[in-house]
Amino acid sequence: MFKRGQITVFIIIGIVVLFIMVALLSTYSTISLKKTTVSEEGVLDASNIAGPIKSYVESCLEKTTQEAIFENGLKGGYFQLPERSTTEYLDNLPYYVSLGESLIPNQETLEQEIQNYTNYFLYRCLKFDSFKQEGYNISYVAPQTKIIIKPKKIMVTLDMLVEIQRDAFITQISKFVVVIPNDQLYADFQSVINVLNESQRGMFCLSCIATEGKKNNLTFVINSLGNNTHIIRVVDNDYVFYLEPYILNFVVNYG
Repeated sequence: MFKRGQITVFIIIGIVVLFIMVALLSTYSTISLKKTTVSEEGVLDASNIAGPIKSYVESCLEKTTQEAIFENGLKGGYFQLPERSTTEYLDNLPYYVSLGESLIPNQETLEQEIQNYTNYFLYRCLKFDSFKQEGYNISYVAPQTKIIIKPKKIMVTLDMLVEIQRDAFITQISKFVVVIPNDQLYADFQSVINVLNESQRGMFCLSCIATEGKKNNLTFVINSLGNNTHIIRVVDNDYVFYLEPYILNFVVNYG
């Protein structure tokens, strides 16, 4: 049998052990909490450094796509002229009608040409200079855009892996999306199609030009090159980028 003094000692030892266990558990919990907090802060910081980069890339994407629309319009909607184009002028243009055959680019062709321009020139906007001054290290791969032209909007999707490093944090972004209002472009091309479809061999449907021009506030300028060949310039003063109106140039030849 234990004596009273021994029992007291055991109780004291038990209390001490209990306190030690509680202290150890408390210390472990604090360490775990700190690790979790650091981890959570790391994710949050990575998200914060990615946000401004994503916004910047999407602003460049929108700007370059708008440039593509306007610059391509000067060449009939093409980034690179098709085979059936003029060859004897300083600024050559695609044929929309050649010997009575319709060569008007379809929607898929226009989308592809905008994509080609955007992929080629997007790098001019992606300088990241201000971010580099703030300690960012940014690298990216070749851009691949997808353009979908709709009656009221143009959907632009960019697949481009961007790696962002700042201090100890590294993160990546690969998908960017912008939507560009499109009240004019779709209607402008439809107006051109309507005019050319209604034109008779060797002459233009002047009433169609007047109708389409009045309906969409378009100006049609026709310059004859002889031999039933004409340069058509369509100007939309309602569709403006950098204070310049949208212009669509092309050539028709009715043989």
